Amino acid sequence: MLTSDEIKTFIGILLVSEYCCVPCRRLYWQRQPDVYNELIVDSMRRDRFEKIMKLFHAADNTKLPRNDKYGKVSPFMEILNDNFLKYREVFWSSNISVDESMIPYFGQYPTKQLIWGKPVRWGYKAWVAADPDGYVFDISVLSRQRWS
Repeated sequence: MLTSDEIKTFIGILLVSEYCCVPCRRLYWQRQPDVYNELIVDSMRRDRFEKIMKLFHAADNTKLPRNDKYGKVSPFMEILNDNFLKYREVFWSSNISVDESMIPYFGQYPTKQLIWGKPVRWGYKAWVAADPDGYVFDISVLSRQRWS
């Protein structure tokens, strides 16, 4: 049985692993000083994390819209955008720019795109409204279907 504390810990480990990158996620639990992460080791056992990672599913596949390639992450993106707007007063700037951005992805997926001249050339293309300090106010991930 999965508890809410375990879900929070699992998501916390995912966030930490994006900040402190290693070639393989399993390395966080190794005792070698260059990859060992005490915070992660003390939070959850490796086998438990991997089992949750294998079984974690945030969307009901039977209820996904057929024409939405991002159906599994669309609800999460809506939550993000709602929270960006919720806290915009704290970070509000009169100078907002909209630019295309890439969310890195190297696997095979039909909506993966290439943008020359970006630090990350392959991935998911998104339009981002942000202020000069980098605070995001809105993000919209695009699929090729919208351009064809």
